[in-house]
This record gives sequence, structure tokens and C-alpha cells, in this order.
Amino acid sequence: MYLREFIMNKKFTFFIYDVIHAVDKVANTYSKDEMYEYQTRLMVAIVGVLTIASNISVIFLSLIWKISSFDVIYHTILTLAFYFLLMLIKNLKITNELKIHLASLICGVEYLTIFFILYEKLTFTYWFTLLLIIIPIIMMSDRIMFIYIIGVSILTFGLSVGIYYYSLINIDYSYLLGAFFVFFLITLMLLGTKIGYSKVVKSRVDNLRLISSQMEKIEIKEKELRDKNKELVKVAFYDDLSKLPNRKNMIIITNAYVESGSDFVLININVDNFKVVNDTLGHNVGDKLIQEIAKRLNNNIDKDDILGRVSGDEFVILKTAGTDKQSVEKFAKQLIELLKINFYIDNYDIRITCSAGIAMFPYDADNVDELILAIDSALYSAKHRGKNQISFYDEEMKNNLVENLKLEAAILKALERKEIYLAYQPIVSCMKGNIKSLEALARWNSKELGNISPAVFIPIAEKTGAIVDIGKFIIEESVAMVSRLEKEFGLEIKMSINLSILQLKKSNFVEEVLEITRKNGVNPSSVIFELTESLFLDNDIIVVDAISQLRDLGFYIAIDDFGTGYSSLSYLVDIPTNILKIDKTFIDGVGSSSDKETLVGALVQVAHSLDMNVTCEGVEEREQVDFLRSISCNYIQGYYFSKPLSESDLRKWIIEREENRKIKKLDIENRAS
Repeated sequence: MYLREFIMNKKFTFFIYDVIHAVDKVANTYSKDEMYEYQTRLMVAIVGVLTIASNISVIFLSLIWKISSFDVIYHTILTLAFYFLLMLIKNLKITNELKIHLASLICGVEYLTIFFILYEKLTFTYWFTLLLIIIPIIMMSDRIMFIYIIGVSILTFGLSVGIYYYSLINIDYSYLLGAFFVFFLITLMLLGTKIGYSKVVKSRVDNLRLISSQMEKIEIKEKELRDKNKELVKVAFYDDLSKLPNRKNMIIITNAYVESGSDFVLININVDNFKVVNDTLGHNVGDKLIQEIAKRLNNNIDKDDILGRVSGDEFVILKTAGTDKQSVEKFAKQLIELLKINFYIDNYDIRITCSAGIAMFPYDADNVDELILAIDSALYSAKHRGKNQISFYDEEMKNNLVENLKLEAAILKALERKEIYLAYQPIVSCMKGNIKSLEALARWNSKELGNISPAVFIPIAEKTGAIVDIGKFIIEESVAMVSRLEKEFGLEIKMSINLSILQLKKSNFVEEVLEITRKNGVNPSSVIFELTESLFLDNDIIVVDAISQLRDLGFYIAIDDFGTGYSSLSYLVDIPTNILKIDKTFIDGVGSSSDKETLVGALVQVAHSLDMNVTCEGVEEREQVDFLRSISCNYIQGYYFSKPLSESDLRKWIIEREENRKIKKLDIENRAS
């Protein structure tokens, strides 16, 4: 009695409904509408379980004569009706919230209906156990529920057929038909469910395919990005030609070793006169030579050494083993000798020499920047001493390096501070002794560093590029000086001006020079541009073209310091030159060395045969003057006549020189009369 009253209670009717809502409250990861749709699907599964479970129960009860075949059929039809009603509700075009309420109600009513049919046959424990089984099933997916229902149905039908054929228990055909009918209806139900869900499944499959396609595209993009990133790393940190670590990478690697505190050595190897290979054999051969040098070096360093290419013809080796000075010196010399072995490239037999600068950590420097400066300074020292050798960094180099850095910084401001000025050295006629031209010589009196020799600051000006502005200043001042001297003394004096290759490479240099002469009213024939032999070694088309233009405009061209450089007579033929200047080193031997006298005489004859005038520099003795006159030298420059003079001293020199010349002329005339 107590049990019947409990069943009739309204609360029990909506027990499963309350359970579902409890799940709804917990599963707050879903939106409300999504949760209602999910609950509806679960209720369909629950009713399916109730239907199967109750039908299995009545079939087994019928086999033991507790339920009639009519009750079995009635029960089966009733439970399936509930299920199809639920499927109908699920497919109605109503809100998901209303669907779940109706589904929950149907689930509870079906449970009660089954209970009222079978409660007298089964115990309360059975019902409670069934309920406990149903609740966990609501957490199953549709696929698991589908397989579960099919499996139970097949087992139910198989068991019924087996019992009938083997006559284990006496049963009526009606029970077998009832069991088959249950199986048939369940199968239809499952097919209907499958069809009902086919659109959802298809939609899910399509979505999964779309997601899969998108994921594949993302993976392809990621792979492309990874490959591109690898390429960017190669470009950023590796030299494309030699495949070795580049300058940036070597700095990072060196810094890592510095931070580790371990002893190591940096060896900077530079190819001597590599530009000659590029200019004579072409850049393609030059590139292949670099590759072969890299291979030869890489094959002859220790396995723990790191080789990098830090510039066009410059390699750096970071050596971690055998870092004592004696071992490093032996190793570096072996590499220098190894690189002397001929390279065979594109049918060319190429022989090179190399120089090397060496710095040791932590003895020479304790950070990357200073180490780089140290090996550069040591390399410069090796090249300055004649190339094809090695040089270890020392404290004196450091001092020189610091001094050079000061000079580089100061020279960039020298023009702005008006520290650059000109001195003029007279060039006189060898035969008559009268002034023919002046050479403009730059001088630098730094407010911070004092007087700096041209032999020191001119190379630094070349290195920093300051020579371009300084060179323009020299041209402007010296051309203006020619104009002033012509107006003041009526003298037709030419002005010799030294040019840098950087000036000649300037795109508007010729136009700039022409404008300066026009501005000062000076004829181009009054200006002589002096060029050193080394300038012609590059065989630069831009430079040669600029020289030809200057010559065509009427400017004079002179080869300065002939005999100190490469002394190629081909330059005298190929370059449009007016004047050959023989260096002081040859003149010093005049009067004491017959060989040098013969050589100077031959040079003068060659120049004259090419319709060139000759100026001999560094003349300091009377006997040198006499010899040069004997071989018909055209002009003389040197301390015998005058040292370089300031503008005011030059005026005095000219006045004094002219007065002496007039006196001498008058004396000759008096003697003649």
C-alpha cells in the first residue's frame, strides 16, 4: 500500500525530469539552447533503453508463465508508442526548451506505465536497479546508444529462437511471435532513429571534413612558414656563397664563448689583392675562388674550430683548442702556406697570398667589440709590413688603434672647424729657374691633436670618406689662389692638385671642377690634376672616363710618384697624361749611383718620346740640378728651391725671386754692353 501511494505521488512522476535538470545545471559549459538540444537527444536514448529493458523483462516473464502473451504484445505496443511519440516531439518545429520538457514528461510517464503493468510481477529492487542503470546511460553518446540497442535486440530475438528450437521450456508460438514482433518494431525504431539523425550526422561529417580541410591548409601554411623561417635564418646568419656563418652569426658565436669565459683565439684571414682577381678574371671566377678557399680552410681546421666568412675576401676562425701562442702561430702559418697552393678554376691557374691578424681571449680583449678591433688592427699590421704574413695583436697596436679612432673622429669635423689649410710648393723650370707651377698640399692643425702629418691623415681621410669634402676644399682654394696670383703678379702659373679615387668616382665631379674654374675665371689649362699609379690599378671605367673628360676639357693630367708603385709603362700609353713626375727615391741616388742616373735618364727619354713633360721631385742638391739639366728634364721640385709655403710666404718668395731674376738679367745686359 505504501508503495502504491509512493508511485502515485507527483514527485516520482517527474523524477527523471529533475535528474536531467540537475545535469543541466552542472553542464554550464554549454549554452542554454545547446544544452536543451543535447538533453532531448539523451531523453530519446533513455526511452529507448526503457523500451528495450521492459520488453526483455516481459519476454522472460512470459517464458516462465507469469505474463500472458496478450500482456506482452500490449506492453510492447504501448512502450513503442511512447518512443515514437518522443521521436515526433523531437522533430517538431518548437523550441529546444519545450522539447526537453515534453521529452522528460514522456520519459516519466513511460516509466510509470511500465511500472503499473509489471509492478506486481517484479520487486521494488528491480525498479530501483533499472532506474540506476538508466541514469548513467544518459551520459552516453548517440553512437554508443545505437549500438547498444541493436545488440540487445539481436540477443533478445536470438534467445527466444534458441529456447523455442531446443524446447528448453514449453512455450507458446505467441510468445515467439511476440518476441519477433518486438525485435521487428525495435529494428524499425532504430532505422527511423538513424534516418532521423542522418541529416545531423551528415552535417557533422561535412563540418568535420571542412574542419579537416582547414586544418590541412593550416598545417601547409605552418610548414611554409617554417620553411620560410629556415630560409630567413640562412639569409640572416649564413653567407650564401660559402655557406659559412656570416659576420652577424660569428659575432653571436664569439659573444657566447666570451660569456662562457673559456680561452679561445680569433684568426682573421684576408686575401691579398683579391680585387685584382675580380677585375682581371671576372666576378664569377672570384666567387668560385672564395668557395674554394672556404673549402680548403674548412678541411684543414680542427673539428672544434668555427670558420666564418665576415666580408668579401675575409675569413675568421674561432679556435678553442691549442690556444697557446706557439701552437696558434704554427697553425696560422700552415694555413697561410696552404692557401699559396695554386687554385685551378675555369682553366685558370690562380695563385694567391693571404695575411692574418690574431687576437687571444681574454689576454688581448675581454669583449666582442674589442676582439674584432684587435684582429682588424693585427691584420692591418700584417698587410702594412708587406702582406703574406701573420701578426699577433699587441698593446702598441691597441694604442695605434685608439689614436686612429681619435683621428677618424676629428677629421670628420676638421673642415667645419677650419683646421684644414693649404701650403704651396713651387715647381720651377729646370733650365731657366723661373716658377712654372705650384703644388697645393693639404695641412691639418687640429685644435685637439696638434699638427698632423699628411702621411697620417690623408689615408684616414680616404678611409672615412672625408677626402671628398677635403678634396673639394683644396680645389676651390687652390684655383682661387691661381686667380689671385695672376691678378697680382701677372704670372701664368699652373696649380697641381692631388686627386683621390673617391673624388673621381663622384658622379658630378667633372662638372663640379669646371664650375669652380669658371667661377674664378681660371682657364682649365692652368690646373694640373696629379694621380698616383695605384689609382690606375683598379682599371675602373668610371675613373678612366672621368680622367679622359678632364683631359678633353683642357685640364692637365700628371702621374705622381712614378716608380714607387707598380711602375707599369702601359699606363703611360693607355692613360691620357701630360706630365710624368719621377719620385724622390730615384733622385736621391743621382750623384752617387750611376744605375739610378741611367734609370732616371731613360725615364725622361721615354716620357719625351710620348710627348710628355717630366718633373723630378725631391731635388735638394746642386749636382742633382746639374744632372737633370744635362738630361733635359723639364721641371724641378724640391727643397733646393723652396719648401712648401703658406700663402703669405709664397708671395714674399715670388717677389724676391722676381727681383733677383730682374737684377740678374740687368747684370747680364750690363756685361754685354
